[in-house]
Amino acid sequence: MKEKNRFLYLDDVEKYDPSNAYVAFISSDISNIKDLFKEYYKKLNFPGYFGHNWNALIDCLRDFEWMNQKRILIIHKALPNLNSNDLKNYIEVLDIVLRDLNSRGNDYELVIIFPQSVKEIIDKIRSEFNKKA
Repeated sequence: MKEKNRFLYLDDVEKYDPSNAYVAFISSDISNIKDLFKEYYKKLNFPGYFGHNWNALIDCLRDFEWMNQKRILIIHKALPNLNSNDLKNYIEVLDIVLRDLNSRGNDYELVIIFPQSVKEIIDKIRSEFNKKA
């Protein structure tokens, strides 16, 4: 069974059908976590209390109470240009959020989309993280 909240890898992320969804394109020009947090705050209309840190990102991605849409797509045309530790943390945060949403259920669907070309990198990070978890 396909998980409702999931990573999705596509050859052409711009051709994914966004019908009935709130779509946030995450810039591939992001080169540090400060800009990553700003991007999420701006693109997903995070509430003013967003703390611009990993824990705050997890909290906001777990609960979209301020959103009217029940289907949220976070689309990356490429991996953000973060250093290896920050990229690892970013993918781990996304993995934590998706696993949590799937385990407890919710009334919205979160799909995080990346190009097929980066699947191996993301899978490796997720595999290493899930061995520790």
